[in-house]
Amino acid sequence: MYFHIENTRTSQYDEVSEFVLAEGLLENVDEVTRYNGEVPIHIVSGVDNQNDEQYLFIDFDNQEELSTISETDMIDENSAKRNVNQCNGCEFVDVQLAFEENRPVWEVTYKDESNRYVFEYLDVRNGEEVQRFAFRQT
Repeated sequence: MYFHIENTRTSQYDEVSEFVLAEGLLENVDEVTRYNGEVPIHIVSGVDNQNDEQYLFIDFDNQEELSTISETDMIDENSAKRNVNQCNGCEFVDVQLAFEENRPVWEVTYKDESNRYVFEYLDVRNGEEVQRFAFRQT
């Protein structure tokens, strides 16, 4: 069952890579990941024709590039963790790129001091909070 779920999640990675290269959006693809928001968004990292590291956010179902951001214009994962508001004694679970509110964001997942499971979305350019959801654990 795990392999079926994983194959479903990653099944379009090769097709997304081929699309990005065929459209000339990148010269080389390093990695493809997927974020499941309102619609699945594929996040592609690689280098452009200037040899700059770029991140593309692709709605593959509609064959549409939603956003591109250069690595130099982004805060890094550690900065995203530091920008999480009111997080004294938090237990970090994960930090990953995502796409919310029509823009690239860092999704920082953690357990807060009240033992709530929190998803906090921070703008990748400046670290400002875009939105946050906290769920009480039972």
